[in-house]
Amino acid sequence: MLKIKNLLLCSLVPIVLSGCATMILMNEHPYKSSGTKTGIALEDTLIAIGTAKSPIQGFENAVVVVGEKYSYLTQPAAKYTKQTDLFQKILHEVDLNYLKVGQFKSLGMAEDGQHINYSLEQKIKVTMKDSKNTKHKTLQDEIGFIFYKPLKQLTQGEESKMQALGFQCEYIQQNLRCSRQILIDLYVANPVRNQQQLAHKFNHPIKLEVEYNIEQFNYKQVAGKALLMPLAITFDVVTSPLQLVGYMALESAF
Repeated sequence: MLKIKNLLLCSLVPIVLSGCATMILMNEHPYKSSGTKTGIALEDTLIAIGTAKSPIQGFENAVVVVGEKYSYLTQPAAKYTKQTDLFQKILHEVDLNYLKVGQFKSLGMAEDGQHINYSLEQKIKVTMKDSKNTKHKTLQDEIGFIFYKPLKQLTQGEESKMQALGFQCEYIQQNLRCSRQILIDLYVANPVRNQQQLAHKFNHPIKLEVEYNIEQFNYKQVAGKALLMPLAITFDVVTSPLQLVGYMALESAF
C-alpha cells in the first residue's frame, strides 16, 4: 500500500525537472526524541565539492557538494540577487589551498581584543523549510568561509580581492584572515554519475544532517513519508581541492 501511495504522490507532486525521483522516506529517520520539535529528514556523508561538468538549467551558478547517497546543488540564498555567481567566483578567484568552508560560530572577541575566535561545528546541519507555495522543498542554513594565509605568501591585490567578494579581513600575528558568513539554498539531487572517479575529495568526510521543524509540517505530511524528494537529474561533477571542514579538521581550519 505504501508503494502505491508513493507512486501516486510521485505523479502528483511537481519537481523542477522532468522525471520522477526516489522518495526520501521519513520512517528511516524518526524524531530525535519525544520532547523535541525537530525531526531528521536525511543523513548523508559529504565527500567532495565542485561544479557540474555541463551547466544545469536553473542552477548554472551552483556548486555541487557530493554525498555518498545524494548530491547537493548549493547556491547563495535568493536574497543575494546581485551575487548569484558568488560561489563560482570563490572557486575560480580565491587561492583554495588557504580557504576552508564549514559551519562556524563566533565565540566573541579574543583575549588580545584584536580578533574574533570561532568554534567549528562537528557536522553540517541544514534546515528544511515548509515550502507550500513552491514546487519542492528548500534546504537552507548559514555556511562560513575562512581564508587564512601567511602574509609573506600573499600575492599583490589578494586582500582587496577577498574584500571585493564580501569578506571581512584582519591580521592575526603574521597571517591574513578573511571570513564571511552566507545564507545558502541547497537542493537535493540524484548521486553524481562519476562518484567513483573523483579527482579531489575532502581530507575528512563530513556528516550532513537535514532537519525539519515538526510544527511547520502537517502531521499527515510526516506520516505520509513524503517530506523530501531529490531532483530527477543526473550529471558528472568536476571536483575542486576546496575543503569542507568539520570537527576532525579543526586544527587545520585556522
